[in-house]
Amino acid sequence: MSIIRTPEPGEATGLAAEQYAEDERDLGYVASHTRVMAVNPEATAAFRALVKAVVADLGLRRYELVTLAAARAIGSDACLLAHGRKSLKVFDEDQLTRIARDYRDADLSPAEIEMMAFAERLSGDSASMTEADASRLRAHGFSDREIVDIALAAGARNYFSRALHRDIRSARPRRHALRSCPCSPRRPAPGGPPPRRITSARRTTTARGRSSRVSGGHRGPDRRTTCRDSSPRSPPPAPPRSRSSAASRSPRSTC
Repeated sequence: MSIIRTPEPGEATGLAAEQYAEDERDLGYVASHTRVMAVNPEATAAFRALVKAVVADLGLRRYELVTLAAARAIGSDACLLAHGRKSLKVFDEDQLTRIARDYRDADLSPAEIEMMAFAERLSGDSASMTEADASRLRAHGFSDREIVDIALAAGARNYFSRALHRDIRSARPRRHALRSCPCSPRRPAPGGPPPRRITSARRTTTARGRSSRVSGGHRGPDRRTTCRDSSPRSPPPAPPRSRSSAASRSPRSTC
């Protein structure tokens, strides 16, 4: 959570309370970005109205593809994960995984690929864009309204994700603490690498690799850990040099 003081679930009123309740119904908890944006719930409502206006003509499938491309271009792992979850309404898990790896090789139409490339360019270097970028969309059959909506969808993702980067990055110390903790996740990730045994004179731990997936839930990988220590009063040994790189791929927050 950022340094912004946010309403507690029992203290929120009006629009903020409604937005909290939506998260409770959908996720079972109030996401950190919802709490931060609840400081100005009218702005959140305006953002949602913009998204609704874009989706009305562009459609949910194309909106989510543009959003995924924009989130990836600006390096928002949390929003990429969050909208991967939402995209499961229009894609199966296998195709969504392929889109995350390389959308140009994920059985998307040429128009959808060009649309995602446009969103990437807008998010990465919009100042260098020219009429040729929009012309490529037109060549794939997009109308003027659709071209504008693609730009709005990508721009909206930039606005929301960048506004929340401070909240997202504040979780970074916890991530590094997790990487240095010689503990084992309670639930191994399906298809992950086999566990390896790490032993010392007084401690035995099991480390399991974890993989972060774009189709995962809002909350991200389960970071709860358990440790066994045959001598609780003894200081733990230094963490092993070989650490799972999966922690560095874990989302820093929700989006």
